[in-house]
Amino acid sequence: MTKPEYGSNRRIQVKSLNGEIAITNVHVGSLGDIVTYPIDIEPDFNILKEQLLDAILHELSNDGFSDSDESAFWEDFDNLQKAKIVR
Repeated sequence: MTKPEYGSNRRIQVKSLNGEIAITNVHVGSLGDIVTYPIDIEPDFNILKEQLLDAILHELSNDGFSDSDESAFWEDFDNLQKAKIVR
């Protein structure tokens, strides 16, 4: 059973892992919630804003989405009434 974490302060974590950008904490909650999470970047990890956005969006859309699922997901991206749970 999953315990609700209402009011908890989730944060997106960004770090370098084996030379790659590693993003965590973007798969729990609705997209409307996730876009409000503060982003913590590992100290001394130099990353451009464009690289950061690209890595976060790639992580959000990665694993388990068919082309039609991905298309439907992004069509509802800004519709908070239909915010989907990202797993």
